[in-house]
Amino acid sequence: MAEWHRKAELMQRYLSDEDVRVLQSHCDEALKHYVILSNWAVAAKELLFPIRPKLHATQQLYMHCFPM
Repeated sequence: MAEWHRKAELMQRYLSDEDVRVLQSHCDEALKHYVILSNWAVAAKELLFPIRPKLHATQQLYMHCFPM
């Protein structure tokens, strides 16, 4: 997520197709790690939210913006 934020801060207000691809790639990677952590938390009977609240929120936003 840090890389996503760093890249987003450097980009212009209106994103090019390449900018969108780069940001989406970073978001996909971060969310993949969140899912791995989430699966671990469920198996360990731990709460999900404390693991990475920002990733949880990002996942919700991402699923809304890019439904599969």
